[in-house]
Amino acid sequence: MARSPSRREEHLECPVCTRVELGVHHQCREGHVFCAECDGQLPSRVCPVCRVPLGELRKAIRSREREQHIAALPAECAHCSSPLTRSELEDHARICPRRPRSCSGAEAGCSWVG
Repeated sequence: MARSPSRREEHLECPVCTRVELGVHHQCREGHVFCAECDGQLPSRVCPVCRVPLGELRKAIRSREREQHIAALPAECAHCSSPLTRSELEDHARICPRRPRSCSGAEAGCSWVG
C-alpha cells in the first residue's frame, strides 16, 4: 500500500502521475513542473496543467530547484531505520549493515535470504 505524501511533499507531486520521485523534472514556460518520465509520455507536447506548448522534448526546461527539494526530503532506511535524505538512501542501501543478503551458497542453489 502506497503511503500518502506529507504536507511538505504535496507541492512537489508531479501533476500527471502524482508521485514525488527523485530524478529529472521539466517545467513549462509558466513554471508548472512535472517529472521527465511523464513529459516523455505526453501524447501532445503541451503542459499538462496550463496547455502551453512545450516545444521539443530534447530542449525541455529542467527544474533543478524541484530536483533539489525532492532530493532533500527526509527518508528512512527500511532495514535499519537510519534517518537519511532521499538522495542518500540509494547509496546507504548498498552498505547498510542490516540489509538482507543472499546465502554464501547461492551459486550452488541455496535461496536463503536474510
